[in-house]
Amino acid sequence: LIGGGYIFLRFVIFKNVNENLNSAQNSMTDNLLIMPSVIASYIKLLITPVFLSADHYVSGSSSIHIIPLALSIVLLILIILFLVKIQKYSRLMLFSVIWFFVSLLPVCNFMPVVNVMAERYLYIPAIGFCLALALILNGVIKIQTNYFKPDFLRMAAAICIIFIISIYSLLTISRNMDWKDNYTLWSSALIHSSDSPRARNMLGNVYKEKG
Repeated sequence: LIGGGYIFLRFVIFKNVNENLNSAQNSMTDNLLIMPSVIASYIKLLITPVFLSADHYVSGSSSIHIIPLALSIVLLILIILFLVKIQKYSRLMLFSVIWFFVSLLPVCNFMPVVNVMAERYLYIPAIGFCLALALILNGVIKIQTNYFKPDFLRMAAAICIIFIISIYSLLTISRNMDWKDNYTLWSSALIHSSDSPRARNMLGNVYKEKG
């Protein structure tokens, strides 16, 4: 409902926005073929947030490679099977995974817009990812096993948490350096998304301003 309200406001009420339905770079058919790979890329970015870019250029369906697409579809099928299995054991885990996909729906390009993929689209879905990660670590602590003592498992989970927070914090600090100014931002974007016309155009504007 919120997503539908947003689309109505953006494209019906506020008609003077830069993005509009006619400026989409791909057709709906293209996007239906592209989105499985994009969703897989989103999951990869959440797990390993490296090679971040202010603009992810995603070309049309004609350039889609079969193997990455097939692997992405297999990944989504495995997630669906996981949902079917997990509903019997953890409704909270089920909720967190569904949260991730439902909150991605408004930006899955069923109604094509300019940005097929953007890191900012993960802000709300990341809540579900973080909740799922916390549930996994909490489950590790509660595992009953003859091989490891509970204290050992709690310590292992604590070490994992410290490691994750430390690595993600360092990556955040490093990424902040890319946002120093327009030159560093779009230079970085062009390194990780070399085919992006937007990144090239924005960097060109920076060079123009510098003379």
